[in-house]
Amino acid sequence: MFKQAEMAPLSSAFLIAMLLFGLVDSQLTSDHHDHFNMVFMEADKDNNGILDKSEFINSFTVYDGNKDGTVTKKEYMDHNTVVMPEHLMIVDPMFDKYDMDRNGQLNISDYQKFYPLMDANNDNLVTEQEFHNYWVSVFGDHSMMTMSMSG
Repeated sequence: MFKQAEMAPLSSAFLIAMLLFGLVDSQLTSDHHDHFNMVFMEADKDNNGILDKSEFINSFTVYDGNKDGTVTKKEYMDHNTVVMPEHLMIVDPMFDKYDMDRNGQLNISDYQKFYPLMDANNDNLVTEQEFHNYWVSVFGDHSMMTMSMSG
């Protein structure tokens, strides 16, 4: 068993981690969570709650409005905000994260490189929870950076 003195740092670290996670998650709005869920459900073609790599990569074509093999930021934003225009502030940073080579457009290679970032347990499958957790961490970090730069 742990002695009381040994548990104090562990308890403090745990409390700090929980507070930080609560603070990060509190920076996200219901629009964020709704959008994460919408994007996941759109890509999860077999509705099994898991994105395999082919489902994720195939979801790329949904955003390619003119079917030229690349997705511009305008195409991506137009597709994502047609149903929910209030998600404009969410979609812009999502595009930037997907754009792995930072060339201002998305292609299959970007999606192939991006997929492992969401696969927290490295089993080559992305569950809905992994997908959601990834985006919560991205937007949490973004919110925290915005707060620290403005405060």
